[in-house]
Amino acid sequence: MQELNKAIEQEEDKRKAAAKQVEVEGAKPTQSGDPEPAKTDAKPLVKSKPIQDVSVSQVFDSVLSGAYIETAEQANAFIEELKAKLETAVKDGARVRIR
Repeated sequence: MQELNKAIEQEEDKRKAAAKQVEVEGAKPTQSGDPEPAKTDAKPLVKSKPIQDVSVSQVFDSVLSGAYIETAEQANAFIEELKAKLETAVKDGARVRIR
């Protein structure tokens, strides 16, 4: 029973401290006693970027005609084409999703 009373007192102390902090920051407490954040007219700091999909299999098919990479030259060609697609998407201001 003492543990329950102690827990209740701690919760009340937390709510009182939150209410004092609310007064200092200018926010209003909600009905539950939790502080409501102060409202601001600030615009979001981060603007959402469009998402562009880059398909690895399409890049592979555009560079190679087989199902496997068998030489270093084929590997380099594939990597260079994939790199070019990724850089183009990023330069265009998009977030890239690799598929």
